[in-house]
Amino acid sequence: MKKRSNINHHEKGLVLPSVLFLTTFVLLYFTNNLLAYNHDIRITQNLIEQVKAQTIFQMSYTQYVENYLQGVTPVTDYVYPDGKADIKLVDTGDIPLLHFAIQTNNDFHYFVTKHFDLPLDSHKSSVNENTILDD
Repeated sequence: MKKRSNINHHEKGLVLPSVLFLTTFVLLYFTNNLLAYNHDIRITQNLIEQVKAQTIFQMSYTQYVENYLQGVTPVTDYVYPDGKADIKLVDTGDIPLLHFAIQTNNDFHYFVTKHFDLPLDSHKSSVNENTILDD
């Protein structure tokens, strides 16, 4: 009767350590890919919320300026389907500032301060309708 080689059949042999090494490597690879995928999903959700917040900022600023140019006292709270914006006008002397506090429906907060380039004293008399507002 021939004696079998023990190199392939126990933990001191060749097969079991190589299988354990290969299994560990494959599990680490899949775990790393799952974590990277989760991270990418969170980044995408944050980017979507940021785009929504910037859209709300642009809409509220445009509406605020339109109301201001029409001589109507601008509203300071604007509500949109994607969220809301609160605007505060702060007169610092030289250049007035608009402080925007924006909150999306998913509770993402975004704060912006913008120079208000229009004159505070006269609403429509010093700015004609062809004036282009720079951002």
